[in-house]
Amino acid sequence: MFIEHGDLFLKYINDEERFQRELEALESIFSETHVPVGGRVLDLCCGSGIQALNLAKKGFNVTGVDFSPIAIERAEELAEKMSVKNQVEFLVGDARRVSKLLEKKNFDAIISMGTSIGYYDDDTDKSIIEQLNKLASSKGVLVVDVSNRDYIIKHHEPLGIVKFDDFEVHDHRRLKLEESHAESTWEFYKKDGEDLKHVFTVQSYCRLYSLHELIRFFEMTGWKYSKSYGNFDLKPVTTDTPRIIIVGKKA
Repeated sequence: MFIEHGDLFLKYINDEERFQRELEALESIFSETHVPVGGRVLDLCCGSGIQALNLAKKGFNVTGVDFSPIAIERAEELAEKMSVKNQVEFLVGDARRVSKLLEKKNFDAIISMGTSIGYYDDDTDKSIIEQLNKLASSKGVLVVDVSNRDYIIKHHEPLGIVKFDDFEVHDHRRLKLEESHAESTWEFYKKDGEDLKHVFTVQSYCRLYSLHELIRFFEMTGWKYSKSYGNFDLKPVTTDTPRIIIVGKKA
């Protein structure tokens, strides 16, 4: 999905309104946790770099990492257009080996947005969060944004349809409560007159986390839990808020 069909997937996840709300939330969190403007920020699983570039425009020095070469190529093109090349660096890399990729760097803030963990297993997610601790400065801050398991269970919808450009995506969803996984079968269609022409189908499996599980992961991997929010409006997490935005400081 991210590599073979990366160009189409980037269009699918492009949501300027969400990116703006996300940026405002990050600015507020950075201010509250004393991340200095001009500080070093790591955007892990940065996609096409929209948030990394937005933060660069705000004065931060940002490194973006993603394992999709298409996404990184797009991010570098946007950096040129936005005139922030001197404040951003984009690298193709796997989150599971991020500490080796960036072993000579450290960061004042590390962000992982848009449910970018959960696609492997609990041990791998724990390893990633532990590696991020090693990359953080002594007062480093970690912000992780994922889907809220308790919201998804309460508001589960078996089918979602998203339309963009000349495409439609039909997302067939199934919950596997025994494993706390969400299973999605995404069917991409291109409009052909009054009809839809099938382009490709891809399946994804994502571990769903509740807030207490994420807090435990943080505290097991060298982070001190600081705060959590249920969406980009920075209200508390409830069963009616779709996100968990969890904030930790290096212990």
